[in-house]
Amino acid sequence: MDNQPHPPRDACTFAAHALAYRLGRMLSYFDGVLHGKDPEAVHQMRVWSRRARVVFELFANCFEEKDFKELDKELRGITKALREARDLDVMLERLQREEESLPPSQRTGIQQLCEQLIQQRTQKQREVAETLKRFEARRVKEQFEKLLAPYGATIQIKPDRKRPKNGHGKDEPTPR
Repeated sequence: MDNQPHPPRDACTFAAHALAYRLGRMLSYFDGVLHGKDPEAVHQMRVWSRRARVVFELFANCFEEKDFKELDKELRGITKALREARDLDVMLERLQREEESLPPSQRTGIQQLCEQLIQQRTQKQREVAETLKRFEARRVKEQFEKLLAPYGATIQIKPDRKRPKNGHGKDEPTPR
């Protein structure tokens, strides 16, 4: 990062606002994910964490290297925990659909596999909750706000909305 030229302030302002928006969307699913009741909240928080990471990494030169490294590590940790939880949610959903399509006499194997995946998902939820609590304890949101403040960007968290299965509301275009 030190060897590359610093992007123009306009690009950094754009990046800061884009990052603030994505972080706000990500954090709007925080409570739903923390309590582990809604697989869609896990999915959406993961999607928005990935989008935030893309902007953050693409415009890394807009931020102090030390701050970038610390906060990038935090974002990566959340994304990893959410990825693993989401993978289990998807496997469970697919297996349960498959199970429903089989005659009762052929469901035993899938039921056993689902039980194992549910146990794994329960354990993974504990890890996700620990990751999110660590995020709060380390005041990562506040660190991001401090990083974004010079560009006039703020993280605004809006309560998560129930969204259609495709993840896009009728009143808004598909996110880029």
